[in-house]
Amino acid sequence: MKQRSELQFKNVFKKRFFNTMLILAFGITIYTLLFTANTTYNLLWLLPFGYFVSTLVYYGVFTKISYNYGVVFIAANIIIFIRYVLTPFSIVFSSAYSGLGFGPNPSQTSMSLAIILMVFELISVYFITIFAILYYKKKQQSSSEMTIKVLSNKSIIIIFMALTLPIILAVSPDSLIPNTLSSIGDNTENISNLPMSGFFLLIIPVLRLGFLLVTISFIKKIYEKSNNGLLIILAWLVVFIYLGMLISTSRWIIVFSSIVCMLVMARLFPKTPKVYYGILISITVVIFASISIYKFTWALDSSINPYKDIFNVLFGQFQEYFSGPRVVAQSLDMVGTFGGQIGLSTLVNDFFGSIPLLSNYVDQNDRINVYFNLYLNVGNVSHIIPMIGNSYAYFPFFPVLFMLIAQWLMLRFDFKSQNEEHIEFKYIYAYIGLFFAMSMGFNVQIIFGNFIMYFLLPWFLFSINRRVRLKTSSYRLSNKGGY
Repeated sequence: MKQRSELQFKNVFKKRFFNTMLILAFGITIYTLLFTANTTYNLLWLLPFGYFVSTLVYYGVFTKISYNYGVVFIAANIIIFIRYVLTPFSIVFSSAYSGLGFGPNPSQTSMSLAIILMVFELISVYFITIFAILYYKKKQQSSSEMTIKVLSNKSIIIIFMALTLPIILAVSPDSLIPNTLSSIGDNTENISNLPMSGFFLLIIPVLRLGFLLVTISFIKKIYEKSNNGLLIILAWLVVFIYLGMLISTSRWIIVFSSIVCMLVMARLFPKTPKVYYGILISITVVIFASISIYKFTWALDSSINPYKDIFNVLFGQFQEYFSGPRVVAQSLDMVGTFGGQIGLSTLVNDFFGSIPLLSNYVDQNDRINVYFNLYLNVGNVSHIIPMIGNSYAYFPFFPVLFMLIAQWLMLRFDFKSQNEEHIEFKYIYAYIGLFFAMSMGFNVQIIFGNFIMYFLLPWFLFSINRRVRLKTSSYRLSNKGGY
């Protein structure tokens, strides 16, 4: 019954979502065509128009396929809409043609090429998405209701936590549990000055996740016997404690963790009052906006109208965070400037430089994001090169390669999360899937680094825990895991 109601909701959502997006895309196409006041952006209207036409075809095909998509797939489609429709609107509406002003302004030729490549990228993404859906549709489970299983065996996870927790608490307790609210967005997990810092960077996310899943599983088992509503409150308290541990990481980690926690809680405690979800969403939005504004307080110095300037800063961030046409054009120009220095070693460094324990042995100055920030002439490497620019630097004749791989993996992890019964795997599949869903705004370094830190080790540990069940003096093999 629950499965049927969920399917009905998805059908209604799918129809309303795409219809609304198409109407908005058509209206914003006309708006950008009439009101774009910067000649460099003469082709900007092609982005919402390209979205309108390609999504119309994509939706026509997608509605004919019965596929059990999940939150990762939904997030990917929302991000595409933000990039191709809302970002052009924000540029024209706020006259933020220079974004936040970082780096040289691209020429009209570079901007036009960037917009055309972005439209080609969108068409390619829709094509690979349909192909992936048809592939995974053959493997998805039947529509019968799936039983969600909590951690029945916790032995390996508890042993791991018992061995590593004392070390973290002794060496760097603030990296596990921030001690002040001032830690918001400060990324105190940067413990590179400590010996074996890569080791700590790997185990801290697993410790946090282990705390969440072990505790929630314990509460769920008691709840199944007593059906006491107070246990739902206790479970949500654990969720808020877990998210509080993440307050010193990054905005996207907090957002993605909040989304997946809501997904898990909806599965485990379907009787949860909706107000709990509203509280969590509100807190997440406030934290995300607060960190975003805090990072750009320099733009508000000596401001006559701070509310208007905050609005302009947030609108200007659309280009930066969702790889708008200006940033894409800058990445193409960067390749023209540093192309002679970018080679196979750069590609290798991009991957291995994101792996804790190995990153110290990699030339961190020979990475694509470093060259991009050198081109922007900024003093740090926090500005993200778009995925299409990332791929263009290595494969100029097929600059959508990395994006197509990311979108395929997005569908794979969405499929795995939807068809996984064990809650620990459902969590990590959905979580890492959201990073691939955000490939329209991230690059290879970010996604691969988070894949290593927040997915690979937890998946390995949970797989061992699923297979091995310790008893008093022996072990036995349990169910198989799968990646």
